[in-house]
Amino acid sequence: MTKSQYIEYSEEHKKVEILSMRPSILGFLRKYLLCLTPIFALLIYYLITPLFGYLASTVFTPVAGFVNFVMSAMNIPQDVVNSIAGFVSFLLILFIFLLISWVLRSTEASGAIGLALIMPLILAVVDVWSSQPATTDTLKLAASVMMAYRENFLTGVFLAVAILLIRTEVYRRSIRYKITDTGVSISGGIWRKQEQTMPYNQIGRVVLEQSLFGRLLNYGTVIPVGVAEWGAEYYTREVGTEVKGDKISAEVSYARTLKEVSRDPLKCLYGVRKPNEIKTIIEKMMMAPFRAEIDQVEYLRKIYEKMDSGKAE
Repeated sequence: MTKSQYIEYSEEHKKVEILSMRPSILGFLRKYLLCLTPIFALLIYYLITPLFGYLASTVFTPVAGFVNFVMSAMNIPQDVVNSIAGFVSFLLILFIFLLISWVLRSTEASGAIGLALIMPLILAVVDVWSSQPATTDTLKLAASVMMAYRENFLTGVFLAVAILLIRTEVYRRSIRYKITDTGVSISGGIWRKQEQTMPYNQIGRVVLEQSLFGRLLNYGTVIPVGVAEWGAEYYTREVGTEVKGDKISAEVSYARTLKEVSRDPLKCLYGVRKPNEIKTIIEKMMMAPFRAEIDQVEYLRKIYEKMDSGKAE
């Protein structure tokens, strides 16, 4: 049984690489800055610590007095009380930043904050375990860890930031973008490798995003958007009733959600140099089949004219 010519072509064809690149360091600058989120939180903590002290001595004097009374009754020194207060206030600031990073869907900021919470605790436990004899007093042990946490959280925060910066750079170097004669190929990942190819006939449009610094320094993000993603919108309508005692209430809600294009570095050409040139190359490759069809029509027209002129003679 002979193979189809299409199967033979697919087996023999080798992709021709037109351009190969990876995200630039400038393109990843925003992600590097997000890795510094714990340091920003630390700066805010030191800026507002005097405010916390002022509020504790004025507005929240009864609360501060009650906390000091309880701590004194438990024979916990004042320096430990201050350590716990500072620990709680710093945690509060970190959790606020964590909430913001979750809303913004920033894995770099979330990861940095998570490590900033864990690393000082690891250093504190190691410090207490190596410097103090074993004890069965849980309260004293917890107080010692709290004190050690306060002493080590600067080191832990900077260590967490360094780890995230290294991880982000390794992630950037793992990403590879290729523009071939058949489509756009994207591959990368650290622990889990991902590779995908978008054929040109499946690209509906090409979006170019550049910030002010991107336009000045010639870098930006090129997003090939699939045909199915073009202008997709989702509409949600709800009608509900609720019974509270003798009252019956009705509620009608309506929401519209616009489908966004992905800016994930493994789903677009993120932070690349010379993005305008890359966008132009992709658009030309998208138009190549249409250009070929136009040329074929022109050739057929010329053949028809020659045949028609021959018949006339």
